[in-house]
Amino acid sequence: MTYSPQSTNKKEKALSITMAILAVILFGASGIVDKFSGLYQISAFVLAILSIQIYLKYVFSKYIYKATDSSLEVYRISGKKSICVCSLDYEMSLSTIVSSESYKNNKSEYPKTNFNVNYCKNLAPDNYYVYFFEFNGKRSMMKFEPDAAFAEYVSELISQAVNDEDDIYDD
Repeated sequence: MTYSPQSTNKKEKALSITMAILAVILFGASGIVDKFSGLYQISAFVLAILSIQIYLKYVFSKYIYKATDSSLEVYRISGKKSICVCSLDYEMSLSTIVSSESYKNNKSEYPKTNFNVNYCKNLAPDNYYVYFFEFNGKRSMMKFEPDAAFAEYVSELISQAVNDEDDIYDD
């Protein structure tokens, strides 16, 4: 099963364009202002970099979530280039897929994490899901935006994989 989240608003594009325009204005102003021209140039450079990063991550790229029998995979597609940015075996799961509401209301029940990744298509989504897993011996969390059917399907696969692993150790 696969799912590809869609952009629900245009704030990422507007933020990227606004930062780029501000970077140009600050860089132009650095030639007029004598006293703090270096500060203006550094600020313009930082805004330009942030603008490019936001554009590349949220506007130019798209994600595809793929649930196989043994793992959850995330692909980032940028133009014609597709890269598998994440492949997680279900046996490494610390939880099933958790909705944003459940996560926000019960944060203390979920494991503390050392490593977090964000594979959301939207900059600050209202509805997202989190997945807790172990990666290289560290507790980790992935934030992503599947639909409810995909999240439920993956949760079932995780439950089956964890139960199968427990059965192996019981023998």
